[in-house]
This record gives sequence, structure tokens and C-alpha cells, in this order.
Amino acid sequence: MPSEIKISKELSVFDALVEGGFQGLTITELAEKTGLSYAKVRRSLLTLEYQEWVVPGEQSSTKEKRWVPSSRLLAASFAFKKHCLQKRHGVEKQYLDISGEVLK
Repeated sequence: MPSEIKISKELSVFDALVEGGFQGLTITELAEKTGLSYAKVRRSLLTLEYQEWVVPGEQSSTKEKRWVPSSRLLAASFAFKKHCLQKRHGVEKQYLDISGEVLK
């Protein structure tokens, strides 16, 4: 199986998990949301857990584990925000240098 397909499945699972609102989703719920089989979702979650992108959370009422995004998502979000702000400040400085005006 090409690695692009494997990554696509894992990203589909991760996207569905994030869209779930951070309360966590079971493998069964993720399989329904993604259209992937239970086994494929489970393997994707184990890979994402190994990479520290997800962690098992509390058990659901059906005794199935709920999976949640890990704090690594927060770290990635913070790094992206920092990058965007640095770009914005660069544009603001360039605009000030050229026009002498401050962007509001």
C-alpha cells in the first residue's frame, strides 16, 4: 500500500477526532464518521498514538475507549500561530517602512 494512502487514512481519522469536539470518540464512532473499517481506524489510532498525536481517554458507556487528540496538537497549533504572527509583523513592518503608516 502506498504511504500516501496510509497517511490519508490516518489524517481522516485525526480530522474526525478533532471535529468531534475534544470529548473523545470511540473506534466505532470514528469508523462511522470516516467510512473506514473498525480495523483500519484502530490501526490508524495506534499509529497516531505511537506518534503522540492521540491518547486514549475515558471509557464510553459501551466500555469502549474514547480517543482524544494529545497536547501535541496544541503545540503544533501554537507553533503555527507564532509563524503566522511573525509573517504578519513582517508585512506590517514592510508597509510602515514603505508608506510611513501603521496598519490598523
